[in-house]
Amino acid sequence: MKKFEVVVEEMLRRVVTEEADTLEDAIENVENKYDESEIVLDYEDLTYQEIRKNGELTKEHTFYTYYGKSALIEGDKNLALIKTMNKYMQDYDYVVAKNLTYNSESDMFNWEEEKHFTNIINAIEYFDAQQKNKIEEDYIKENNDIPSNIKLKIYDLMVDEIFELSNYSEAVNRMKGYGLTNEELCCITSMDEKELEGILEDYEDEEDYEND
Repeated sequence: MKKFEVVVEEMLRRVVTEEADTLEDAIENVENKYDESEIVLDYEDLTYQEIRKNGELTKEHTFYTYYGKSALIEGDKNLALIKTMNKYMQDYDYVVAKNLTYNSESDMFNWEEEKHFTNIINAIEYFDAQQKNKIEEDYIKENNDIPSNIKLKIYDLMVDEIFELSNYSEAVNRMKGYGLTNEELCCITSMDEKELEGILEDYEDEEDYEND
């Protein structure tokens, strides 16, 4: 017989009345009591239960990452905006992650790239920008004919990559990987053919040197 991983998830909830001068003080008092096990939830506090396939990434369910218990705000395994729920990771309140994979041994989601935020507005703006870039990049890779209204955006992407990589030749080579012809690259970068050929040759020389 085959083996399958199935999640059994429960949610506990209890309303606690706490005397304090302010709401912030009340919340802090309850957090301290919870940490010191003065407040312990049990079966009588059960408000939700579900049995489902393991390793799913959905908005309805929490999951675990390197930063502890987390929740999906928007996105999917390709690009995700995540809220971390570990109060000790305050500098990582929100994470935008790319290429998520589930590790069944650790019961956690891992990813290849990330950028973290303490402010939800900044996190959403970055997520939206990355999502828009991905749509345009996918379109460029799937279509040999590149619309003129996208070419300016390609140039912006190249400038971003130059800034990140501090390597002009590698940035140009990446743009070539999007399916641009030499003629289109010359048009976008305002270089003539000799300048472009020199840039690409520099990149190939650097690659050969690194491989040696």
